[in-house]
Amino acid sequence: MTASQGTTEGTLPSAVAVLGAGVMGRQIAALLASAGVEVDLLDLGIADDPAGMARQAIADLPSMRPTPLFRDEDAARIRPGALHDSGPVLATAPWVIEAVVEDLAIKRSVLDLVEAQSHPDAIITTNTSGLPIASLAEGRSADFQRRFVGVHFFNPPRAMLLVEVIPGVASDPGVVESCRSWVEAGLGKRAVICRDTPNFIANRLGVFALMDILHRMGEAGLTVDAVDAVTGQLLGRPSSASLRLCDLIGLDTLAHVAHTVHDGVVDDPWRRTFATPDFLGSMIESGQLGAKTGGGFYKKVGKQIHSRDMATGDYVPRERIRLELPLRGPLKGRLDALWDSAEPLAQFARDHLATCVAYAAACAHRVAHHLEDVDRALVWGFNWEAGPLALLDLIGPKRLAATLEESSQPVPDLLGELAASQSTVYRQTNEGKQVFESKGNYRPLTLPGSVDDADFLGELDVLEQGEGCRLLDGGHGVGILQFHAGSLNILGPPPLQMAIDCVSSGKLQSMVLCGAGEHLSAGADLQ
Repeated sequence: MTASQGTTEGTLPSAVAVLGAGVMGRQIAALLASAGVEVDLLDLGIADDPAGMARQAIADLPSMRPTPLFRDEDAARIRPGALHDSGPVLATAPWVIEAVVEDLAIKRSVLDLVEAQSHPDAIITTNTSGLPIASLAEGRSADFQRRFVGVHFFNPPRAMLLVEVIPGVASDPGVVESCRSWVEAGLGKRAVICRDTPNFIANRLGVFALMDILHRMGEAGLTVDAVDAVTGQLLGRPSSASLRLCDLIGLDTLAHVAHTVHDGVVDDPWRRTFATPDFLGSMIESGQLGAKTGGGFYKKVGKQIHSRDMATGDYVPRERIRLELPLRGPLKGRLDALWDSAEPLAQFARDHLATCVAYAAACAHRVAHHLEDVDRALVWGFNWEAGPLALLDLIGPKRLAATLEESSQPVPDLLGELAASQSTVYRQTNEGKQVFESKGNYRPLTLPGSVDDADFLGELDVLEQGEGCRLLDGGHGVGILQFHAGSLNILGPPPLQMAIDCVSSGKLQSMVLCGAGEHLSAGADLQ
């Protein structure tokens, strides 16, 4: 057997072993099973059932929300098993995924088991959101380290596009490429290759943004509703904005992830941002952890959503925040309006965004091999409209540097070089999009596809063109039916007929529906 036995490029192995049936392990198993893979899910026993935890996890999958399975019957491809009796499974699995609790000692003990019992050609990956790959591989055989890679799925794995692939210093490039190909072509995800630094790329920069907001909020004495009013769509971020996102993540989880960076970057000038603010620590101690405990920055009271009064700790009816700032339209227009505004909340958002972009520029080369991967990680992992370096271009390097200097913040070398040379991170040429390297030099973007979906779709072959729609070849038997019927994609007979024809033809294994612009579709044309 070889590490990818029975597979061609991009094709998933026919069988995978997932170790750990917790929140992430069971969902990764469900994602693989939904893609047609036979999965062995291994964990500890319950009472007299050696495979009890895995068996219960599989039984719970259909009731989870959002559902981890494409179809409930896909759960039949997942076999429960016992970690203490994993030898026969590990001896034959081409891909072994360690997905136990995020604890270095526990993960190392499970990897001890894998190293002793897995097939000598198996690819071994760890699902970790930020533990050092070097620490997990330390002291192991050269052969194990060659086959060992970090593969970080984001939660929930079925819905989240980003998967971070983190090679160790001894990882075989062919093994890394197999992992990237499996998650992209096999599971439909987008992979970013990260350096082995604390919390890698997306969580390092995304959590920095959240922690910066929390510190500024406490210092300025702002309300929950005021903060979320100016840190969501105005900045090109989801409507969940910042504090609602903190609630969804879990305040204890957020603090834990931030603490991992704080402990791991002792020489980082922005290190204090990852420290837990006092008010956040108090909320965690009192059990106000967010959505999972029913209350964090927000809480459902009856049929209404109330927000936390940060002075008293009580939950009160939400306040309406009126802003003379656009929340829709081109992102550059929103940012220009933000920089021109004299509103106090605009100053808060401006200083926050400038700091986030500066931090990304300062550590981009430390966390990523390529600048564009920094943007990809935040767009695919945190659903930002534009990554921090693309935001740098939209704001303008000179304007951004001036904002930092006004608030006595350091201007990173990359930003200073761009401002001095009147350059941008990205530029469009006749040969395609290019990215800044250094000293005025640019190079083509790495990897197929582009940072945004519109460019990605534009590179696909058109299988069929219709009035208000087109069918694109997504590869591997996947058709992408894109609607382009005005700004709201109101659908008349031609797009609806093309959708029916695509499904009934039997020529495609699956079909994805999408809309050009901001909207999928406002519905059918009733005229």
